[in-house]
Amino acid sequence: SQEFIQRMRSIPLGLSQKEYRTIQKYRTTQKNFDVFWVGSFKTHSIREDAAKHLREVGERAGLTLCMPEGRVSGQEFFELAAQSRVVLSPGGAGWDCLRHVQSFAVGSLPFISEPSIHTRLWWQMPRELFFRNDLSDFRDGLHRLLELSKDSSFFEQTAATIESNFLWHHSMHYGLHEAGFAPCYREGTMV
Repeated sequence: SQEFIQRMRSIPLGLSQKEYRTIQKYRTTQKNFDVFWVGSFKTHSIREDAAKHLREVGERAGLTLCMPEGRVSGQEFFELAAQSRVVLSPGGAGWDCLRHVQSFAVGSLPFISEPSIHTRLWWQMPRELFFRNDLSDFRDGLHRLLELSKDSSFFEQTAATIESNFLWHHSMHYGLHEAGFAPCYREGTMV
């Protein structure tokens, strides 16, 4: 029914607290790259377009890019992302992508394609994290985000929002609440 469709909400991808804390071990204060990107172009056309824009913007602005060809291991992904101020994070098979959250875990800011679905939690994040899907604000947005990456308070506030909304137990609470259920908590876990 129409009412059911209007009530539908996406549950954002998230990580367990254990996964998030494990990935945090890759954090480093040494940032060797301005922007990091690696990924497949098979899942979403915006990935190829955004990577192309990144190369062009990087070349013109003299940015230090890390864009390995082909696949990298999970460990290498986390190491390279941690060494980058910004991680390009367009959607994958759908709009959401684990690297949106993984970027924060390693201490970097994700540059995310706008959500193509209603996702209230992501829209609560600072607008500077997003670029339009038509890429019309990609260059300016990337430069703005690179400037913000120098502001540790911006990162800490934004990462705190990620930790309070996008770890699995928070994502599930949000999904159940949006569906009209009132989950109960016992000693910090949902029952």
